[in-house]
Amino acid sequence: MIKSCVNKLIFVDEEFMRELEQGAVSVLEEFNNPTSDTQVIKLPLKEDELTHLVQSMDVSEIKPGNILVKPNYINRFFRIEEFSESHVLRKYRLWTQLCLALGAKHVKVQDIKDVNIEAGNDSDISVKATASSLVAEGSLDVSAKKSSRANEIRQQIMDMSTDAEGSKPDLDAAHRILEKYNLFHDDLFMSVYEMRELMTNSLKRHEFYLDFSSDIKKVFNSSIKAKLDVMAKVYKGRIDFDSQENAFEDARTAMKLSILVEF
Repeated sequence: MIKSCVNKLIFVDEEFMRELEQGAVSVLEEFNNPTSDTQVIKLPLKEDELTHLVQSMDVSEIKPGNILVKPNYINRFFRIEEFSESHVLRKYRLWTQLCLALGAKHVKVQDIKDVNIEAGNDSDISVKATASSLVAEGSLDVSAKKSSRANEIRQQIMDMSTDAEGSKPDLDAAHRILEKYNLFHDDLFMSVYEMRELMTNSLKRHEFYLDFSSDIKKVFNSSIKAKLDVMAKVYKGRIDFDSQENAFEDARTAMKLSILVEF
């Protein structure tokens, strides 16, 4: 039912489509404007269609007005308003997992900044690890206020200092991680894998930035925003779109992690 190239799902009902068809032709065309990564699903569903969908999302999320998204590295859809912050935590965990497979002894986020996606520069919002936090519990210096959820995610990431015995790279295990989570297209993941492939001059220390700007742009694009605006108008008074609209506002910035890996 879900096309293989789709990573965004929009749920609407029959009443919505009737009202849309009775309105301006331009609005109908805007909503139905096809994009390869987005699929509109009309409710109610047949039993076999519902059975298919619940394999990749919570059944409670299948309701009119919801927009669900799926990152490339997992086969689950979740609400678009959960994407920006949760995506960072999930992807960083995958990064740590890959580094361990490649023999890392230490993986640590040293700094977290917010990047202004439209301007392309770092903002003043920054979370840094103090010298003591590198050896003890995370101590955060927050230079600007963010939402409690954003700060919670930042705290979790800063506290995720990973230490291991270190070893030679297990390239087969690392390859399986890249394959399982569809990460062969990700330059950052592939670069550390390829550097650890060089046995004649082993990589010992790697500092880099993990920038989530491109991930945010792919999800919060103009096409999905136009469809959200149409739904907000047609469903006005029946469905609250505040959280989804706020998600687009928050998506003007993206996290940028400064990470240290030692092998």
